[in-house]
Amino acid sequence: MALTVDDLAHDTNLGLLLRVEGSPAAMQREILWSHPTELINPQMFSQSNEIVVTSGAMIPRRTRSNAHVADEAARVFIDNLTAAHVCALAFGTRLLHKTIPQTLLDYARRRDLPVLEIPIEVPFSLVMNAVAHGVESQEGMQLRQWHADMRNLVQAASSQDPIRQMTLNLATSIGGWCVLLTPYGSVAESSHLSARTRALAVMAATARGDDPAAGSRSDGDYVRIQELHSPDGTGLGTLVMGSRTAPTEFDDTLIVFAVSLFRLSLFRRHGQDETLHQMRGIAMRKVFEGGASALRDFARPLWDCDMPREPLRVIAIHGSQEELSSIAAEISPVRRSGSGPIDRIFGQVDASLWVVTAAHAYRRMAKALSVTYRVGMGISDTCDWRGIHEAKRQALVAASRAEVLVDAHGRSPTPYATAASELGKAAPRGRIIRFDAMSPVLSSDSVVSAIDTEVTHAMVAALGRRSDELSRTVLIWLTQLCNSDRTAKLLGIHRHTLTKRLHDAEEALGRSLNDPQTRAELWLALNEECVRPVGTAGSADAAGSAGSAGSTP
Repeated sequence: MALTVDDLAHDTNLGLLLRVEGSPAAMQREILWSHPTELINPQMFSQSNEIVVTSGAMIPRRTRSNAHVADEAARVFIDNLTAAHVCALAFGTRLLHKTIPQTLLDYARRRDLPVLEIPIEVPFSLVMNAVAHGVESQEGMQLRQWHADMRNLVQAASSQDPIRQMTLNLATSIGGWCVLLTPYGSVAESSHLSARTRALAVMAATARGDDPAAGSRSDGDYVRIQELHSPDGTGLGTLVMGSRTAPTEFDDTLIVFAVSLFRLSLFRRHGQDETLHQMRGIAMRKVFEGGASALRDFARPLWDCDMPREPLRVIAIHGSQEELSSIAAEISPVRRSGSGPIDRIFGQVDASLWVVTAAHAYRRMAKALSVTYRVGMGISDTCDWRGIHEAKRQALVAASRAEVLVDAHGRSPTPYATAASELGKAAPRGRIIRFDAMSPVLSSDSVVSAIDTEVTHAMVAALGRRSDELSRTVLIWLTQLCNSDRTAKLLGIHRHTLTKRLHDAEEALGRSLNDPQTRAELWLALNEECVRPVGTAGSADAAGSAGSAGSTP
């Protein structure tokens, strides 16, 4: 602990006498150094939080004839000390003054300046050595603690769950809390559950333009915000830290070191997540093909849980690839913080992220994701493992409908503003639709019955606005059962040109052409609106091909 005026006054090894006891705040001031002086104005040679040691040569001995001069000298001396912001005065007696002048004690009491008496038996050097030893011990202790904190962070970075352990260690080291946010603003890891609310409030203030500077206070906390990026500039998240006490230089250095470790661990885990992401996608494809029982032994390595217990629900999530990747990382068991057992398996199949979870466990996850991400989520009716394929179809129908509704919503200004909506009531960015809550027209036994006519017309219009040949290209591609080689040959263009046109179509639609629902909608709409006006030989061939194909994609 730091050496305070109170510590020095009650050090029995020194034997100093407390003549003026200051206020509690004055007695708890930290002593940074000692300074001997016999000048009446030592401001030039003093600095804040020093203790001044003197024998009182600047104050003449008080007699009846010079009482006014002595009193004035005592007042000026005390005024100069307080102006220099010294923390205490140590006055040696029986050298020049038999006792400490009463006028000096009175002025010191008025200015809340503690005064200690140094008896003749105590050398000044002993007092100054005690201060030096106390200050040196404090700095040495801080340095040793700093090295210990650095060592703990390195050990945490080498653990099986480095992000979790480093978050806890950093919060302990700075004496506060620490939260890691994903690039989308949701909580990835936190040292305390209560810290989540504080971090989201800080980021919400930042989103409004009230950007707290480094070390500034927010709701009583000294707050630090550090953006985390990979070497190629990819955003890895944001580190938000807070503590009740002002950060020291040791804290600043420790935070810089911790940020480097977080970046390294997140970047390393990013590569591991990519491999795990692919393995989970393959496993989910097997689940929907009826191979769930064969995956029971692999559930722990892939999802850190057992296979969900029946009854089940299937969740299909439609959105951009960036959002789906972020969601997959967020619901990964590596990212959980103080949560209970996870009862869900998940993986990306084609252009959708799929989650199979226990029927009672989907609400909280779906609601949290809809607040942060602009995605469409479809939730199937309850099922067992034998009915998982039908549940997949139900979730796909519901997600396609939810995706259409999401497209009508405006995008929120910043991710952190939407993440901060966890603090209060705010409209979600995403949309959730349950298959069993859909109208009979939309939830019949075929995906085609879920098609919205207005939506299909809007899709065709979007293709037409992009270019004249785009609608015809997409139609022929669909009639050829999405075979790119046959489509390119039929259109007389290079395969790469076809790939670029299909990419342009996806940009115009804002949807993936890998989605079966999107293909079905385009098939019906383009046959109705695009085939008739074409009127060329190529279109006749396309229509003939459509007739010979005999089936929709």
